[in-house]
Amino acid sequence: MVGFYGPARCGYMKLDRHLITALVERWRPETHTFHFPVGEVTITLQDAAIIWRLSIEREPVICREPIRTRED
Repeated sequence: MVGFYGPARCGYMKLDRHLITALVERWRPETHTFHFPVGEVTITLQDAAIIWRLSIEREPVICREPIRTRED
């Protein structure tokens, strides 16, 4: 198992469209942060690992072949 058991177990998640819209409005691509009244906030790899129950303590998952895009 590579560490994707947590997200796979979550299954379907109901999206709060108002929350997503509010976050998009506060995102600043220049600094890769959210700007809230209390200050700037960013999400880290550790945050994502905790939210999605990902294991970041093992070997990385890498692709041995180049990833092809539609443009290729």
